[in-house]
Amino acid sequence: QSNLSMSGYLREADISLGCLLTVMSVTGTLGNGVSFCHFLSRETVSRKALYFKYLYMMVTLADFMVCATLFPMIDATLSPGRAGLLASSPGLCGVWAVLGATVPQMTVFLIGMLSVSRLLVIIRPYTSLCVPVSYLLPSSVLCCWVSFYFSLITGDVLYPKYETDWLTCQISQFSPAEMDQPVTTHQFYKVLYLLMIPMNFIPAFSIFPITISFLLSLVMLRRKMARSSNIVIKKKREAAKTVLALTLVYILFNIPFTGGMMKALSTVIEGQKQLEVGNTTARQFLERNMLPEDKPFVKNYLIPINMTLISLNSLANPLIYYYRMTQFRDWLKRLFIKSLSKVIINARKAFRALK
Repeated sequence: QSNLSMSGYLREADISLGCLLTVMSVTGTLGNGVSFCHFLSRETVSRKALYFKYLYMMVTLADFMVCATLFPMIDATLSPGRAGLLASSPGLCGVWAVLGATVPQMTVFLIGMLSVSRLLVIIRPYTSLCVPVSYLLPSSVLCCWVSFYFSLITGDVLYPKYETDWLTCQISQFSPAEMDQPVTTHQFYKVLYLLMIPMNFIPAFSIFPITISFLLSLVMLRRKMARSSNIVIKKKREAAKTVLALTLVYILFNIPFTGGMMKALSTVIEGQKQLEVGNTTARQFLERNMLPEDKPFVKNYLIPINMTLISLNSLANPLIYYYRMTQFRDWLKRLFIKSLSKVIINARKAFRALK
């Protein structure tokens, strides 16, 4: 308890979290980068296989971005008082606030798209999938999200703000000048419709339709393919199991986030009741509806730990590819042998040059 500062930051915990995030960022970026290269070079023989190839490429690219964008959190945990790079750079803070609002949502959207697509193939094995949809739809959704938040920030409707409790920049509904002014009903609905619903509730509650898709896929897979001895059917079954594994990992790592958002929904409803009772300043509104001020350790570490769990999902996906995909393992072995051969040849050349 003596090591816990007045602000609630435990220096040893911050450093430990920073080291964990560093390992996650390096290994996750490397793993997803290698996975992307594999899917890019993977040969396909059908439109359906090409569809899933591009969809996996989009998933690995989104996971790569999740792991690569952890470095501001790492910088904050290793800086005294969590005064990281984003705290002193408003422009960079705005960019990172938009990335934090869109990249995690993109991973949710892609996992949902992957799960639903595989469910469709299981139910109707001979259905035709439109290949361009696998990359045009996610790209369009991402562009819409980024444009939406950048336009609101540049139009002074929303404001990027560095949150030491979150270790990163978040989009705030209140400008610095509005913090000590009474919250209006208009501002409350701006919180709900521009921030809470698109940034928190939609990605959090997406776990329910994705879980339903997962369970339906599991049932249909057992019913249609479990007893089949056909080699083609067996390959489809293995491909479906890989998607099920990715979906299950997503569900497990996002349960805490969904639970937190269900709690947040109840506090937002309570916040509306408070506004109807009397005058409430923006600062009071945020203090009542954010994490508890009377529990500093929970307030300062619950969100970072939750964000770490979500990032672990992106780190775990390359491991699933390795253990579930024979082609991926064989490609990695060939890549390792080829790289090792080049190192040995170059070392021999260097050794001969020294002679």
